[in-house]
Amino acid sequence: MGGHASPRLVSLVLLGLVLATGFLMGMAWDGTGIPQVAEQPAVPPDEAEPERRTRLVDQLGLAETQRVEVERIIEHYRVQMKALDEEFQEVYRPRRSELIRVTRDSIKAVLNPNQVMLYDSLLEARYGPPRSEVRPSDERGDASDSDSGA
Repeated sequence: MGGHASPRLVSLVLLGLVLATGFLMGMAWDGTGIPQVAEQPAVPPDEAEPERRTRLVDQLGLAETQRVEVERIIEHYRVQMKALDEEFQEVYRPRRSELIRVTRDSIKAVLNPNQVMLYDSLLEARYGPPRSEVRPSDERGDASDSDSGA
């Protein structure tokens, strides 16, 4: 062989690199690399929860005093869960936004100026103008979940 790789091997390696690059660019473009579950339509808790609790209460055969106590307990923990969710979102959203920004900046670092302009316009077409152009700051200081593509 004399130190040269066969053309067939070189072709296979190049094909693998092209496919892997396409896959990685697709993941970077998507911004997550993880399939996203579509958000369920928001149903006010007052409408959704009592229906589930009613079925549960009916299945358990609770007395009225037990049912009232169960509803009190559920409401107590619902308030705590809401507070926990708000606390989580306060930490999650800014960190997520920063990761998206860093990812996009890293991608731009490997692009030429024309590609950067195209990349920016594609992002704007998909997600709208950058948040800093829409409004200087959100009242909670976080970014919307729609700003997820890289």
